[in-house]
Amino acid sequence: TGLTVGASFARGEFLDRRIRPLLSNPDGADFDQRAAELDIEYSRGHWLARAEIMRSEWTLPIGTEGTVMPLRSLATTFEGRYTFAPGWYGAARVEHLGFSHITTPTETTEWEAPVTRTEVGIGYYVQRNLIAKTSLQFNRRDGGRITRSQLLAAQLLYWF
Repeated sequence: TGLTVGASFARGEFLDRRIRPLLSNPDGADFDQRAAELDIEYSRGHWLARAEIMRSEWTLPIGTEGTVMPLRSLATTFEGRYTFAPGWYGAARVEHLGFSHITTPTETTEWEAPVTRTEVGIGYYVQRNLIAKTSLQFNRRDGGRITRSQLLAAQLLYWF
């Protein structure tokens, strides 16, 4: 049985310093990007489960008047794996990427279309550092030209 918890935080310049003086910035925004992440992993017997959540924020000048507005995204992932025979495992994952809203005098809308992904797969450990796996992925996006897709993948993963 094992429980692992991790967290991280990052902050860095997003907008070039040479551009910052040209902007109307009454709020004194720093135009940095910030990201925070939390992940949890739990294993017991033949089971392994993971969850991760990550929040990212950019402060940007929006529109012709240089209005400062934070744009945020939130990514969540849940996955599980079960070893059902020596060397063989089945796995599933669900992910979602959501976005904050932009409010203008005429409308409120998300600044990007949310994406949801579901994936199921099976894998085999050929040897300790070589895995053969295949998966089927279903993607759904609430906007854009392509709103749904299904992808089949086969991989041979080797590390040394």
